[in-house]
Amino acid sequence: MAGKEELEEKLKKLIVRLKNVEEGKQMENLIQILEDMLFLTFVDDCATDMFKDKQAHLPLVVVLESYINTASVQQVGWSLFCRLLEVCPSTLDDIASPQDVGKEWDVLGIHQQILKMLVLHNGHVKLMMIGLRALSHLLQSDAILLLILDEEVDVFYLIVDAMTVFISNEEIQIYGCKSLQLLLEKGKFKNERNI
Repeated sequence: MAGKEELEEKLKKLIVRLKNVEEGKQMENLIQILEDMLFLTFVDDCATDMFKDKQAHLPLVVVLESYINTASVQQVGWSLFCRLLEVCPSTLDDIASPQDVGKEWDVLGIHQQILKMLVLHNGHVKLMMIGLRALSHLLQSDAILLLILDEEVDVFYLIVDAMTVFISNEEIQIYGCKSLQLLLEKGKFKNERNI
C-alpha cells in the first residue's frame, strides 16, 4: 500500500480531475475518478485525515446534479457522498450551511438533489438503497431536515413507496425506517416549536 503522502497526493489530483469533468464527456473516466475516491475513503489509518478540509463534497455535489439521469454516476457518487459523511462527519455541517463556495453552489441544494434522485430512479433497487442511506445521513442535520420537509415532494411517500416496492431488500428497509424515524422525531419537534 502506498504511503500516506502518496495517497494524499492522489486524492488531491482526483479532486482536481473531478472539478474539471466536462458534462456529457468521459463517462468512464468520471466513474473511475469516483471509484478511486471511494476506495480512498476505506483506507483505515488515514481516511479521515486525508479527506479533512479537502471540501471533496463540493465538486461531487456538482457532478451529482450534472449527471442526475445517469444511474451509474449516481450510484458511485452517492456511495462516495455517504462515505464522506461517515469519515468526516463535519462535512454534514459544511453542507447544511455552505460558505464561500461560489459558483459550485449554483446547483440544487443537496436536499433537493437527494429527493430528485429518489424520484427519478425509484425503480432502481441499488440507487434507492444508496439514496435512502444518504437521506438518513442528511436527515441528521436539523437544517437539512427542515428544508426537506418544506419541499413540495412528499418525502414520506418516497420512503414508504421504496420500502413497499423493495420489501425484501433489508438495507432499503433499514435506511427507510431510520429516515422515517428521524423525520418523525425531528418533525414533531419542529411542529411543537411552531405551536
